[in-house]
Formats: sequence, structure tokens, C-alpha cells
Amino acid sequence: MTDITSRILALAPGLQLVSLATVTGQGEAWVRFVAGRMLPDLSIWFSTHLSSRKIGQIRANPSVHATLGASDFSATEWLQVQGNALISTDQQDRDKFWFDGLRAYISGVNDPDYAVVKIIPRRIEIGSMTQAPVVWSAE
Repeated sequence: MTDITSRILALAPGLQLVSLATVTGQGEAWVRFVAGRMLPDLSIWFSTHLSSRKIGQIRANPSVHATLGASDFSATEWLQVQGNALISTDQQDRDKFWFDGLRAYISGVNDPDYAVVKIIPRRIEIGSMTQAPVVWSAE
């Protein structure tokens, strides 16, 4: 694991609020919070309903942007992630992401409207108020 990969993973421990931007059918940015988790391969997973507005937007344009890693105003670094979103209804993915807090929104791992979205990063910037961004790129 590279130093930059370790720094990125350290800024994204466990489940956290992620600001997710998609593109609407009119070409406008749309941002909302999702509960996401970064995996060791740097992908970010979150769950949603297949009937949600974000799923329609991702199907039309899978290019997304996510901001995460700052849990309060004392944060000195955060992550900006550009990537492509993949929609999965694979049972293994649904089981892997599931946590009991989702029961407030989804009836269970077998709910036919339950999907997992995986953001596959193309570029990740470690942002800071005091220095230029440190960049990780998939290329």
C-alpha cells in the first residue's frame, strides 16, 4: 500500500456522511448526503432505493463527485473523489454493505428496492486549508 493510499484510508474510517453530487437530466449538479463507507480498494459504497432520483441520474450519467472525511469544523484534511458510479443488486454486495441502521429505510437485505452503489474513483484529492491538494489518480 502506498503512503497516499494509507492517508486516504485514514481519512475515511468506517461509515460516514458523504456528500454525493450527480448530474440531473437538465445537466445541473445535484448534491445530497449518503451514508457511505470507503473500502480498502478506495471504492466508496452506499445504499439506496432503486426507485430513487439518484439512481435515475446515475443511470443517465455515471460520473459522480463525493466529498468525505471531515466530520466537524476541526478537520484539517478531507477527500474529494471523482469517479464512476456502478449500481449493484448482487446479493453478495447487498449482504456486504448491510447494517441494521438501514432498517429505517429498507425492509432488509432481500428488499427488491435495495441497491448498493459503488463509486470507482478516477481521482482523489486530499484537500487541506494550509497546503496544495495531494492527488491520487487511477491512471
